[in-house]
Amino acid sequence: MVKLLGDGAIVEFRSVARALEAAIAVQRALREPDNPYQKPQRIMLRAGLHVGDVVADGDDIFGDGVNIAVRLQSAAEPGGVLVSRMVSDLIGAEFSNQLQGEGLRTFKGITQPIEVLSVDFLDETEAQARKDFEAAQKVQYYRTDDGVNLAWSVVGGGSPVVKALGGGRRSTRDDEEPGQ
Repeated sequence: MVKLLGDGAIVEFRSVARALEAAIAVQRALREPDNPYQKPQRIMLRAGLHVGDVVADGDDIFGDGVNIAVRLQSAAEPGGVLVSRMVSDLIGAEFSNQLQGEGLRTFKGITQPIEVLSVDFLDETEAQARKDFEAAQKVQYYRTDDGVNLAWSVVGGGSPVVKALGGGRRSTRDDEEPGQ
């Protein structure tokens, strides 16, 4: 434990894999239904992990490594963990199946964009169900006579549901006059 900052903390680890393991363990513990910190209101923390140069000054640490970790923590979803690509590269395969790419992000005070990954907290059963759902989805295409491209997909059973994604224009129903 390096220092406490209000309701946050800066913690330094000698192993990047153990740092990620600790962040995941804390977030999972806070998700448990019998967690005493769930009442009266659920506590949700954010975590950010990065590896980089730090400067020790007494009992404190400073530097780009700390600044980037703090920016990642601020950008994480409540209950989430964001890590830099450097963390992902150093942990190897041990946690790779739990990380999903979030793309490049820019942060205040950091000159270069940082490639960010998030920890996926889905259990394996739910993750497999999502993969099966995606695999079952078949996208089909149609081009109308007037050149409009349409794409649709069919997934599952039951009554058909149609969702049209528009460009901000309002369509009219048959029983409405345009402009109503």
